Amino acid sequence: MFSFELVDGESIAQKKSYDFALQIIRLCIRLKEEKHFELARQLLRAGTSVGANVEEALAALEELVKILTSIVKTVRTPPGASLSRESREAKA
Repeated sequence: MFSFELVDGESIAQKKSYDFALQIIRLCIRLKEEKHFELARQLLRAGTSVGANVEEALAALEELVKILTSIVKTVRTPPGASLSRESREAKA
């Protein structure tokens, strides 16, 4: 997992979006009990999509970190460092 500020192994954004989704679900249950079916359906879709967006963003950031780490390693590797000893001696 990408290392943002973590609370119990989750980023703060993950934790808050999960808690928000639970609140939305509870609200939608109450709305359905009061016969507000369409509002409950739309609110449930919108409110729970926040967590999916957070997860997608964190996955994209993880991938970006991997790419940047690879680039930094490539830039820091001196010329010929990846060659075996025999290859370096043959070039000399």
